[in-house]
Amino acid sequence: MRHVLIASLLAFASTPALAGNLPPQGLEVGALAYEGSGCPEGSALGALAANGTYGILFSGLEAAAQPFASASSRCTVRVDVRLPVNYKMQVASVAIQGKHDAPGASRTTVFTDYTMNDYRIGYDLDPKAGACKEHYQPALGSDEILRDAQVTQISGIPTAAGNWDIAWKNQDVSHYTGCGGNVAFGGTVEAVADSNGADEYPEMVVQRMDATLRYSLGWGWRFEKCRAILDGTWRAEFTDVNGAVRRGSMALSFGRGSVSGAGAAILFSSIDQEDTLVTGTWRRGSEQGWVRWHTPVNPPLNVLEGEWGYGIDQGEDAIGRFSAQRVR
Repeated sequence: MRHVLIASLLAFASTPALAGNLPPQGLEVGALAYEGSGCPEGSALGALAANGTYGILFSGLEAAAQPFASASSRCTVRVDVRLPVNYKMQVASVAIQGKHDAPGASRTTVFTDYTMNDYRIGYDLDPKAGACKEHYQPALGSDEILRDAQVTQISGIPTAAGNWDIAWKNQDVSHYTGCGGNVAFGGTVEAVADSNGADEYPEMVVQRMDATLRYSLGWGWRFEKCRAILDGTWRAEFTDVNGAVRRGSMALSFGRGSVSGAGAAILFSSIDQEDTLVTGTWRRGSEQGWVRWHTPVNPPLNVLEGEWGYGIDQGEDAIGRFSAQRVR
């Protein structure tokens, strides 16, 4: 049964409405941790899809109220993410689905939010009224802005009863985590059923009960390469073709750079980083070749260790070592 649930969850996470982008090689995603009245042990399952969407399936997140009363059910989730040293991430989109029954004057609502380290965004959804509001608030700040969410997909809203689902874009798309390292990613989902002083039996469930969609909540994670992570001034040291040690000042900026103070100026181009490997090409007068460095696995990235050679093929006929230490 667990394999069926995972397959259903990943099928949901691959839907276009939630697409993030391809997770980078070296990304580590920990097991889903959860607690709360709406998610007893064994009732939640999390998985990362190939398109960068992290989806969660709940089986017990339900609020049912008696007449003249209200009820709520809440679940707090957490998943630890470890980014490769040269990548950062953001949440590009959010989706949630369920079913509800809000007869007469009664109301059913859902609140959900997510946090990334010290950053938080929350959403209030009222399927009966068809309203979806966004709360923006850094977790360490005090100001809050309330605005309409930018909905990208919606069905079953507004209705007083039945299945519903909704997806929306994160409007603060400029916010990324830092490059590399650990990200404490968490979220909250709360279902509320309120009779609103009436003789009614409202109910809210965060998960649809049909055979078409079997997810509950999903985030479209977007990953971006930190191409400026090497930018700055470095103290360079390398051995020349005769084995002599040369030293100079190396400046790197947006994939290009130079070394001065070590004889004739050396110009770099096509500098790129993939995980802990940095590659590039160099030119000095009529001579040209390749350079390759290895970086620390974890930030800060302050040391480069590698080698250089002639020609255009990386790693072919290495001539000598090439190291650098960041100055600023």
